[in-house]
Amino acid sequence: MKPGRSEQIIANLIGFQLCWWLAVLLQQQSLPWLILLLCAHLLLHSDRMGELRLILIAATLGYVVDSLLLLGGVFQFEHSPTLPPFWLALLWCCFAATLRQGLKPLASHPYLSALLGGAAGSGSYLLGARLGAVELRYSDSTTVLILASIWALLLPVLLRLSQRFNINTNAREAV
Repeated sequence: MKPGRSEQIIANLIGFQLCWWLAVLLQQQSLPWLILLLCAHLLLHSDRMGELRLILIAATLGYVVDSLLLLGGVFQFEHSPTLPPFWLALLWCCFAATLRQGLKPLASHPYLSALLGGAAGSGSYLLGARLGAVELRYSDSTTVLILASIWALLLPVLLRLSQRFNINTNAREAV
């Protein structure tokens, strides 16, 4: 099957960066834009159902992790004391949409993905806090240690999950 436009690595990563900035800067007001961009990603994808399943599973896992961090007091959101806001759930969907495309080259390098996950994952929360999207409850160094440890595990797990979806898709195409 011919890859769709949303599967092009550069376009996929630029699309995620757009989603990240929209979500962090606009928060609840970003919802229509994030939904529109996610729908465009799926419409332009060659394996829409497989991609949708991966997005829903990976985003749910990420949202649960963030919910536990919120309940554990690592961070908080101004208008959402018990659950992360909906814009963050959509941001997780946007991130999950990079797993089989933009982040695919990392899938075969678990140590590198752990290193990059720890650095970029924790860094995105720090930048989000600086921009007012989230309030960190501990010092920056403590928060980075917590988040980097989680992301060093989470990104390789999510990439492994995305490989399973590629295997399932390739098996269906062979039939």
